[in-house]
Amino acid sequence: MNLWNMTNDRRTYLNLQYGRFHGVGKNDIPELKRQKIKFPEKWIGFNEVHTYKGECTQTGVHFFLDDYQFERIWNRPTVYVKQLSKFALVATPDFSLYSDYPVAMQIWNHYRKQWLGTYWQTYGISVIPTVSWSNKNSFLWCFDGVPKDSPVILSTIGLGNDREAWKAFHEGWNAMKRRCHPSEVLIYKGKKSEKNHMFDIAII
Repeated sequence: MNLWNMTNDRRTYLNLQYGRFHGVGKNDIPELKRQKIKFPEKWIGFNEVHTYKGECTQTGVHFFLDDYQFERIWNRPTVYVKQLSKFALVATPDFSLYSDYPVAMQIWNHYRKQWLGTYWQTYGISVIPTVSWSNKNSFLWCFDGVPKDSPVILSTIGLGNDREAWKAFHEGWNAMKRRCHPSEVLIYKGKKSEKNHMFDIAII
């Protein structure tokens, strides 16, 4: 990784003071390294990390939550590295890519997701890429920085019985397969109960 360190500068640069990483695509999106990933036995949301009493080495952390519950990891990235490093696997943050957001804001949220995942990898944390998209136009950049032939994770929360939403999801699914060639896709469907998260695994 091409790490540009500006920690000696008293100014802040939207986390560039902590690291600037090799970027890909027209927007210089940080590129994650492909890692050997073993799916953990259990997953918890980031909002549970601070109070979690279970075995961290057998637990993964996801960010399929409202953005306000994890915006702090971008605002203070150094604070959470030690905490997250205890877990078996950490998904990159699922910052929202709403189709009615300005495109610049959508790209910014994708950049932040990739930057944090790459930053965590420099500390030896096992990271699984979270993939998401908004509409067909987002396919031009929303997979930038996601390593090919790697497991990925995504969510179907909120799709419900909306036929148009599912149609858009399947268009994004097919675009993801073409661009990322994921080896496996872990699909988060929501909580089955307070302590048991529900996942499906799709082999591509």
